[in-house]
Amino acid sequence: FGNWQGAAQLSYGLTSEVTAISSVSYFENDGANDFVGTAGIRTGIGVLAVRADAAVSDKGGFAFGVGTGGRALGG
Repeated sequence: FGNWQGAAQLSYGLTSEVTAISSVSYFENDGANDFVGTAGIRTGIGVLAVRADAAVSDKGGFAFGVGTGGRALGG
């Protein structure tokens, strides 16, 4: 309670089919200032939406993720 936090996101269409995403966030955690940055890409393959993301923190943590989305069973 009472801690500062902020976030910003930027999206840019590289082509009509591919979008790049980046973000940065700042927050206070137990009196320490923490930062997290992310980068990702969005596109489509056939009827599926596809995403890939990576994140890194100023404390040395990192994460990667991929995902797809679409209609189940062609519905």
